[in-house]
Amino acid sequence: MTWDLTSSLAEMNPVAFNYYYQHASNDCFVATGAGIVFPSQYPDKAGLVDSISQSMKLADQRVISIIDPTYDPSSLYLILDHPQVMGMMFKTYDNYYKGRDGALDWHNGKPVVSVKFSLWDGGDTALSIANALNASPHRDAMNDPASYSIVNVHPWSTLGPTGSGSGDPMSNLNQLVQWLDPTKVEVVTLEELMVHLRNNFGTPLYFRFDTNAGSMAVSNGLFRMRLSAPPGRNVVVDGSTNLQTWNPVQTNTMPPDGLAVSIPPGTNANRFFRARLAP
Repeated sequence: MTWDLTSSLAEMNPVAFNYYYQHASNDCFVATGAGIVFPSQYPDKAGLVDSISQSMKLADQRVISIIDPTYDPSSLYLILDHPQVMGMMFKTYDNYYKGRDGALDWHNGKPVVSVKFSLWDGGDTALSIANALNASPHRDAMNDPASYSIVNVHPWSTLGPTGSGSGDPMSNLNQLVQWLDPTKVEVVTLEELMVHLRNNFGTPLYFRFDTNAGSMAVSNGLFRMRLSAPPGRNVVVDGSTNLQTWNPVQTNTMPPDGLAVSIPPGTNANRFFRARLAP
């Protein structure tokens, strides 16, 4: 379960903010930015971004939840450009927040994922969502970004899990999870979803050497490989022959689309490489 929690609360009322964090179980909190505002209609967009980034950093939040009647890339991309923001969930201010039908957009390797289903009286029910997810043909989480869906939960709905009788949002959500086929569907927090999307389809959040066929080769006396890492950071590639003693072999500033690493292979055929941020 992921909860929208305005990061501004960490500045306005840190006692209340800390209470929520200290009493949460295994839940995840994402930022709603500087209160609930529509970025497309906010006059000072640069000021909005500064306010959002400052409060998110203070609240130690990396994912932002945006609601807006208009999907305005010029506003949303400004928010995504800030290093504090890992990714964005977008909710349309109509059609139970799911007006973009789960659309996935990218900006500089960062995802904007729109709500696909909405557990909301008059919208989707726990049963209809479970049936749709269990029947979805998208099962390739490594290669198919359509394999991911966001379920919005409306906090004041009172119908039961089938859309009739009485219930409450949390019991309906629990029933939804029970109806899901665990061999087909995995439930994760929104931050976990963003990490999966970034590492598999966008700009990776962690160091990763590309091991796909043809991505590593020896040519012109150099061992060539491709490294993905947080862009704009100074990255050191170390080499070792015994996994105990490591020596730096190359230092570069990481470009947005990854780094082509070229290293003399040396005389030892058993050589290992790792990457790390420069101090």
